[in-house]
Amino acid sequence: MTLGVTHVWGQAKVFSEVRLNKGEVFVGEPVQLTISVYTSTFFTKGVDPGNIKINGAFSVYFRAVSSVKKISGSTYAGLDLIYNVFPFEEKDLVIPSLQIEVETPNPGDYKGVRRTLKTRERILRIKPPPASVSRDQWLVTPGLSVTESWGNIPSEIRVGEVLERSIRRRASGTVSELIPPVKWDSIPGVSQYPARSEVQNDKSRNSISGTRTEGMRYLFEKEGEVVIPDLKFVWWHPYQNKLYKRTLKGKTFKVVPNPDLEMLRTSREALSASVAADAKAESEEQPFRILGLTVKELLLWSLLLAIGGYFLIRGGKRLFRYLSKRKRRYRASEHYAFKVFLSRCHGRDPRQLVDSLYQWIGHLPLEEPTLVAFAAKSGNRELQNEIRALEAFFDGGQGSGISLRKDLWRNARKEFLKGLRKNDAGKDWINPL
Repeated sequence: MTLGVTHVWGQAKVFSEVRLNKGEVFVGEPVQLTISVYTSTFFTKGVDPGNIKINGAFSVYFRAVSSVKKISGSTYAGLDLIYNVFPFEEKDLVIPSLQIEVETPNPGDYKGVRRTLKTRERILRIKPPPASVSRDQWLVTPGLSVTESWGNIPSEIRVGEVLERSIRRRASGTVSELIPPVKWDSIPGVSQYPARSEVQNDKSRNSISGTRTEGMRYLFEKEGEVVIPDLKFVWWHPYQNKLYKRTLKGKTFKVVPNPDLEMLRTSREALSASVAADAKAESEEQPFRILGLTVKELLLWSLLLAIGGYFLIRGGKRLFRYLSKRKRRYRASEHYAFKVFLSRCHGRDPRQLVDSLYQWIGHLPLEEPTLVAFAAKSGNRELQNEIRALEAFFDGGQGSGISLRKDLWRNARKEFLKGLRKNDAGKDWINPL
């Protein structure tokens, strides 16, 4: 029992909270969802569950904020994960229970232990739009900007000619998916061909806004006066609980006859084909992408990277074995032994000089592995004199140090190797490199 209690008290205490800044909102009205995780020690790894899936709503993850909470005299380190939730259905919204993984050490330790927290389910009440506002034009935003542009408007418009119009709306505090399409009124004597709409969301650490751009192409089919009616946009301000309205003034055009009767048919066919192409492009499901790649492309690149990594590792191992073998062969060569001997020609320790000298001599194809045999083979009188002085030094037992002429030994070795048979020139004992 004592061990069990010690184990319990020795663990870090972790818990979670789920908060909504509102309990009831209109459809389309954003609500701030805060998921907080707390620990009695500290977090050793960041917490980032990313976007959460909520049926009937769009959820947007904004940021994580550090916090501190005191309960009964105990202080807990916390992390607030802040989301904005945008309901798009007229029914109560269920914030589902979530599992969040955190890493936090036990008291007195520094190594993080992975733990799983389970949040509570929450219910958000959703209200329908006011009866005075059409549902297909309902928009909740604290601010809406509306701009329009027209193509080149000629001084007079002829039957069969086309006039293009573009309307751009930018709504703050919402997503582009909740901006309703423009409600275009029908116009006598004019056929209307919508252009493909464009939507875009812009998110920062603290805010989000949506943009929707739509266009209309007016084909004038009859002569006379044509009135393009006003367009009205309404939106609900969620903080002021007030309805706002914005009107785009219409235009009046005088349409004159066109001697080119074929122009009307050609324009009608071209616009119909364009609308059909736009509809097909919009209906095609966009492939799911990760890091800008489709799943098929991602799998292909993953396979190629795996194959490349396999051959890279295999080639690296082969290269390491080759270089190790090459190093061993070089260390066993006459060239390396002679290099070690030269490095000790001016050494203070005669024993190292003797060892390196005879290790090198042992590599040479001599009848006897002695200095005298090497000197006789080289035919160098100066070297013979130096070798006799060297042997006298060894026989005398003097250990104060010795110095040899490196150039003399290099030339003697060079002449010796020249005198070898040609088929010995590539032997490993000379220099495998």
